[in-house]
Amino acid sequence: MDVIVVVMHLLNGSVAEATVSITAPKMLCQDAFKKIAVFDTTNSEVRYKGQTVLLNYCKDKNGKLIR
Repeated sequence: MDVIVVVMHLLNGSVAEATVSITAPKMLCQDAFKKIAVFDTTNSEVRYKGQTVLLNYCKDKNGKLIR
């Protein structure tokens, strides 16, 4: 089992990181992001722990970017 680190830059200026365990060999970054974020279609926002997410990207356990 591998781990993906989802890095999120929030509207309040902070940076949050969350780890997602994956079992699929080719899980995309966006799939991992969807597991931890809340998508608010009413306000067209994506939230993580109540904070609006401006930008997100993923890294593998070695720190290499995942697309």
